[in-house]
Amino acid sequence: MIFVADIIYPAFMDPHLSKLFMPVTGVAAFVAELIVYTACYWRIGFGRLLVYVLGANIVSSLTGVGLALALPSGLVRQPNGFWQPGPQWSAFATVAWPTACLASILIEYPVLWLFTRQLKPRWLFGAVCIANMVSYVVLHVANRIEVQRMWSH
Repeated sequence: MIFVADIIYPAFMDPHLSKLFMPVTGVAAFVAELIVYTACYWRIGFGRLLVYVLGANIVSSLTGVGLALALPSGLVRQPNGFWQPGPQWSAFATVAWPTACLASILIEYPVLWLFTRQLKPRWLFGAVCIANMVSYVVLHVANRIEVQRMWSH
């Protein structure tokens, strides 16, 4: 494998950038979330659910990136002026995953509630919690598998 660049980024961006650098992980997480919603609300119809879930995820992703950039980066400026991961970067990156999941739940629930308020789906908050937890587990596992695969060649 050819090493193209060493990308330094704020620790709380870890879950968001994994979807950008390895799109297959983001697709897998979205499909997992969509499966949960389809199982819970199949009567709404797949097409409508797809639009609702995609819309909620777009809002959640954009808001999540903004929140991640507002949190501590874990980066420290070196004497040469460049930024490097500091001693807390790994801890911040680890905490970033459950933080991003919680933020997604808190952001996506009101969005989905607005989209579906006429339909009055039952247990929407529970479905949002389960869908996002499943999605973030899939994203994290797929991310780790993809990183292992990339570095093993």
